[in-house]
Amino acid sequence: GPTMKAWRKLGFVVNEPYHWLGCNTAQIELEGGGIRFLAADAHAEPTALAELVRARLILGAGLFGWTWACTDPHRSALAVAQLSGSDFHDGCEAWGEPLVQVPLELTPAAATWLEKPTAAAVPVHPNSITRLDHVVLQVSASKAASQVYESHFGLKGRTAVMQERYYAFLKIGPSLLEI
Repeated sequence: GPTMKAWRKLGFVVNEPYHWLGCNTAQIELEGGGIRFLAADAHAEPTALAELVRARLILGAGLFGWTWACTDPHRSALAVAQLSGSDFHDGCEAWGEPLVQVPLELTPAAATWLEKPTAAAVPVHPNSITRLDHVVLQVSASKAASQVYESHFGLKGRTAVMQERYYAFLKIGPSLLEI
């Protein structure tokens, strides 16, 4: 509730809450992506996502997961599995499902789902915001995290060392992931 109100005060259109993988959810839609806010539903069946949300909120964590838009999430999952040397998607029986979870051990900074986006009208924003340019992740081992995203997800980008800190700028579609 307070998160939704804060984003609305900033002029964003936030959809009405809905249920997603055992969590109460609200979403801001932007061209090329959006922001999904989750709150663990105390009355729902426990799911891996709901447990993750509860655990990370107790720790006071920021970003704990994201979905990456994929035309075909299952083909993308097979590519991630191949790049990472994992067999997590072998024998998948749910090829028609629009969502695939990547195992947590393959995603060092945030839980990751590969999701086929739905065709939704992009609202016009009063501040003219249409898309996210980049997302910044602050992690304790930035070089290790960026190397995992490069090797497991095939992301390419540039790296830099500034003031004795390692930075990686990895290209994800029209946006950047800065670690």
